[in-house]
Amino acid sequence: MEKSLLENKKAKVFCYSGTGNSLVSAKMIADELDANVIFITEELSESCQHIEAEVCVIVFPVYAYAMPKTMKRWIKNSSFSVEYMAVIGTIGSKHGGALSEAIRLLKRRKCKTHYTMGLKCVENFVHMFKLPNEEKIKALCENQKKLTSKIIEDIKEKRQNSRCLLRPESFFVSFVYRRAARLIASRYKVLNSCNGCGICYRVCPPKAISIENDAAKIHSKKCDGCQGCMQLCPQKAIKFARIHPESKHFYKHPDITVADLFKRETVTIADEENLETDKTIENGLVTPNFTFETEHSPTHSTLSEETKTLRKSMFNAVIEMRSQEVDEE
Repeated sequence: MEKSLLENKKAKVFCYSGTGNSLVSAKMIADELDANVIFITEELSESCQHIEAEVCVIVFPVYAYAMPKTMKRWIKNSSFSVEYMAVIGTIGSKHGGALSEAIRLLKRRKCKTHYTMGLKCVENFVHMFKLPNEEKIKALCENQKKLTSKIIEDIKEKRQNSRCLLRPESFFVSFVYRRAARLIASRYKVLNSCNGCGICYRVCPPKAISIENDAAKIHSKKCDGCQGCMQLCPQKAIKFARIHPESKHFYKHPDITVADLFKRETVTIADEENLETDKTIENGLVTPNFTFETEHSPTHSTLSEETKTLRKSMFNAVIEMRSQEVDEE
């Protein structure tokens, strides 16, 4: 995490995002507040931080009427000196008690929540719900932008609202989901087609994936169930239960690229010139640096030649793609 992002005392925008819904709205809000988007990740949740800002906005997806586990840990491990706190939950249907839960957690950290809002997006929990058709997805994404614009107006005017903290039906649903979370996470399987490119590792908020022996390994105890690994895998090498990787049950917000969702700052790939080189992608978020390993690095020798070549070509393509987008902007 770049220190300068946390030092901005005027406005801070924090975001948890697996497939882009929350990130789209967070970027819109950040642009209007002249701020950067700071991803809520396992690394951030493990560090004790003091968040100081005039305006602080938290954007996250609602999972079974509750907040993602990683985000809860981040709030519990942080302290806040905020004049105006806004909490936005992106939802497919209802936010249930997720926003109330955020208010309670922030209150325990002696931080008052001034504004909360549920934001309707594409329902992308494909484990349980059917993904809408392309036309419906486009309409929902446009509506999300309109709703986000209204939220931005409210935040800039520092409007306040209140919310009932007693949500017994939501407590029951989220309680059952939490108890079944590890079982659900264990249904993710990595197929033999995995080439160890590392994209799943870089997009996973709770860092529940590692790359071992040229393949992804999912650590179900840490999984939040964001589905980013399955939805964004270029090889379709991660499946869930009976959902076949070649099916159409996959979603990424159309206004977001995979590179936009990268949360790990470095990825190691082979450099044929045996030099360590940093390359930067300007994507409006935490700037990721691609560190190229030398052939003498410990992990270099464990990679197959095919994987080394594939990794290098893939990430060079991403760098070129993002550079072109920046030039166009």
